[in-house]
Amino acid sequence: MKKNTLPVFAFGIFALSLAIGCKKSDNPAPPTKTVLISAHKWAWVQSSCGALQNCNKDDTFQFLTDNTYKQNTNTLKCSIGESEIIAGNWKFNKAQDSVFIDLKGAEAKIIKLDADSLIIQGSICKLSFAKTN
Repeated sequence: MKKNTLPVFAFGIFALSLAIGCKKSDNPAPPTKTVLISAHKWAWVQSSCGALQNCNKDDTFQFLTDNTYKQNTNTLKCSIGESEIIAGNWKFNKAQDSVFIDLKGAEAKIIKLDADSLIIQGSICKLSFAKTN
């Protein structure tokens, strides 16, 4: 009696096509803006409103995925009794091309956001930040 090998052969082709079709992409999706902005702390680099005050030069900002942020004023204080941690809320606009930071109560246009730098343009100043530890 002759065995029918067609079902076994068809199953083998089907299994092979699944294995090939489920291969991970060589081009992973780029990180989202939320991932980029919350991946690490940011340090002041530059302000178009003039030189940064010495007391702001050691400040760091951390944007958390729960849409809160922490500004750490570190050791250089701008006024007596200034809190070491200033906290608030942030969010992207719907198009994710602007960010609202409630510290100043205004929305700022995102000029650049990547793994190493954040540049935002408010109504008055352009602020630049760099990734820090």
